[in-house]
Amino acid sequence: MTRRSRIGRVVSRLYDEVEAALWAGLAAFVIFFCTMVLPDMPAAMAKAESARALEIAAENHSYCVRWGMKEGTQVHKACLIDLQLLRGAIEQRRADQVAF
Repeated sequence: MTRRSRIGRVVSRLYDEVEAALWAGLAAFVIFFCTMVLPDMPAAMAKAESARALEIAAENHSYCVRWGMKEGTQVHKACLIDLQLLRGAIEQRRADQVAF
């Protein structure tokens, strides 16, 4: 057996071992991700959406007050509804643009 063929076998075996270790690492990562990260995602998304809704409501309220509409009046309530409709239309346009 020549020295070159021995080195070739060692390199080939080393390559196979490294490849097997990388596949095992990928499998371990996928299992970790599926068991640790994915179950928490719906709760995190709901929490973020709730915080976003509260921020938008506070922002709408501040705009209506800044524009001189006192809180609790019909004009203030109409202002809040108009801003919600405006934001909804803008978000719908943006979603329609992203769809294409």
